[in-house]
Amino acid sequence: ETAFSPKWRIKGRGAFRGQYTEDVHFGYAGHLAALWTWIYSSLKVAVQFCNDKDWEEHQKVKARQHYNDDNPSARKSHIRDNVHMLRDVKPPPLDYELDLQNVTDAWKEEKIRQEEHCQTISSSPPCIMAWVAGPEGRTSTKTKLGFYLRHMMKIEKGWKLENDLSTGWARKLGVVAFEPDATMRFHFGKVSEPLQILTIHSLKSYGEAWEGSKVRVTINKRIQQQQQPSANGEANTTVAGSGDWEIIQQQHISGIHNSTSSISYSTEMRFPPVPIGSDVIVEIKLVGGSKFKITGMMMCSR
Repeated sequence: ETAFSPKWRIKGRGAFRGQYTEDVHFGYAGHLAALWTWIYSSLKVAVQFCNDKDWEEHQKVKARQHYNDDNPSARKSHIRDNVHMLRDVKPPPLDYELDLQNVTDAWKEEKIRQEEHCQTISSSPPCIMAWVAGPEGRTSTKTKLGFYLRHMMKIEKGWKLENDLSTGWARKLGVVAFEPDATMRFHFGKVSEPLQILTIHSLKSYGEAWEGSKVRVTINKRIQQQQQPSANGEANTTVAGSGDWEIIQQQHISGIHNSTSSISYSTEMRFPPVPIGSDVIVEIKLVGGSKFKITGMMMCSR
């Protein structure tokens, strides 16, 4: 403290004892530390400036080599392409081998690798249903959520869309079961993706209202039967959609936990891929307690 702080009080005896000194500068050690800090900062600025200039010149040389001319518009186009790459491509790993001289090439290699990888993945959206209730987005209110689910969700009894404002404007939105044996179904006809994953975000809470809360989730599929020509060349009489329903996955999800808090948990149900063109029904039934809340769902192929 005495090395890096001023001597606030005058040493001595008599009338001046305890009075504040007018010289508030710290001592020798403090001045020396400030000097070394200034020297280091000045050198760092100079080195950074030289590195930036070197990198700028390096980019100009690469642009000339790439376009084999000194056309300013071509160089601007080269820089613009690099900017778009920065926005759309995941950056290369930040390790000891990466520096200003090779970062551009490493980024381009990552772009090529990403493009080759993405070519093996379908360009169509992987999910035929995806929603998470919350204060933002296209399902941010009860009306918007109901509009999104209007063609999928069929409520038989005991379920409703609820926007809980009891704790303020947090908008605790979701699909809520409010009576025993509450049942609803989600219908997906002639699916366009080979579905194999259902993810459900649901609330786990505590207290008397949630005692014994549990739902049973059942996934059913029906393979669309196509007309096949018979041996004599005539079409048979099998019609589309006449196949039998088959349960391909079933699981129970609890709505209560041993904690005095309400938290959303994610449950992932995997099942054998459903053939494209099949029908799928997801039934959710309250089999325990009298309350359950779902805050999000996704039905996807990957």
